[in-house]
Amino acid sequence: MAFALEMYFDGDADAAVRRIWALLESRGVASAGSGPVADARPHVTLCVFDSAPMDSVERVVSALASELQNLSIVLSSLGFFKTAESVAFLGVTPTERLLRVQRAVATEVLSLAVGYWNYYRPDTFVPHCTLASNVGDFAATIDAVTTAALPISATITSVGVIEVPSGKVKFDIAV
Repeated sequence: MAFALEMYFDGDADAAVRRIWALLESRGVASAGSGPVADARPHVTLCVFDSAPMDSVERVVSALASELQNLSIVLSSLGFFKTAESVAFLGVTPTERLLRVQRAVATEVLSLAVGYWNYYRPDTFVPHCTLASNVGDFAATIDAVTTAALPISATITSVGVIEVPSGKVKFDIAV
């Protein structure tokens, strides 16, 4: 089990990503909407860790939540992580503000967490919204996403921590 600190989108952006998930499913690609995390919501993950005192993590996130107010991001491109997980994602155009927030979160959570995942360290962070994992049919994935309207503009409306893979919400803070 692990824990993911995620930023969630406004309703229009959430719906746009869910439409892409449906396009993937219609082409036989299992989307993030159907697993591996139960009840997944479209999001950008700021960090993942194996364990930490959750009350301390919640205090850190609450203190930094104001930095996320009115944070707009743009989901602008399709990409793949060619790792064992074979992840397809929408790339987020990095902004100074987004990277500053992620660095602040990472610095604080790193001091609390055990098993902080290297993908989410400030100097290796690639902001993205996962579309699918364990992708085998790259052509079908590309075909599905190229029929969708990009870019997608999103405003961050909340931030929270979930258990992975159960999807159990540990906390969710409106920004």
